[in-house]
Amino acid sequence: MLKSEKSILLRYIIFCLLFFSNITGVSAMGLFGFMKVCLSTDMTGRVAENGVAVSDVKVVRKVVFDFTGKEYVTETVTDKNGKFHFNALYTKSVNTFLPSAKMVTQTITFSSQGKEYLGWHFVKGNYDYNGELNDLESSSELVPFELSCDFNNDENFVGITDSPSGSGYTGICRVNKK
Repeated sequence: MLKSEKSILLRYIIFCLLFFSNITGVSAMGLFGFMKVCLSTDMTGRVAENGVAVSDVKVVRKVVFDFTGKEYVTETVTDKNGKFHFNALYTKSVNTFLPSAKMVTQTITFSSQGKEYLGWHFVKGNYDYNGELNDLESSSELVPFELSCDFNNDENFVGITDSPSGSGYTGICRVNKK
């Protein structure tokens, strides 16, 4: 192949990449945005005991991307109103278009006065933002995704809906509806 033919081929490839990215709405920097995976949606919550806010509680979110086994751990502390917040967590993966199970395990625990509490344990079966709540008729009912957690709640299974999939979570937290 001649030098000029290589130059033309390279220009053609660059043109196709730029053209494709403009048609699909993908910027050149985010050309591989289709591989974006939401491991955990933004989560806001309030920790209480008998309905009274508890401050200075250590809150740990552990997310395991089951496809790779990689763990992501984020920590925060409740404020004077017992509130905490975790930003959404994203990664990139070829698993977005592979015919395999899409599973992300999420766990939130609380530590207060030498005791540990399981707040939220959930296996997310998709990579969608707000996908934790995808069995609800309309996830817009839950904007923002907010949890109410009381140390006196049982750490039992809570069904999100009466869906045949049995979707739900375990822990002392409850999903707040609008």
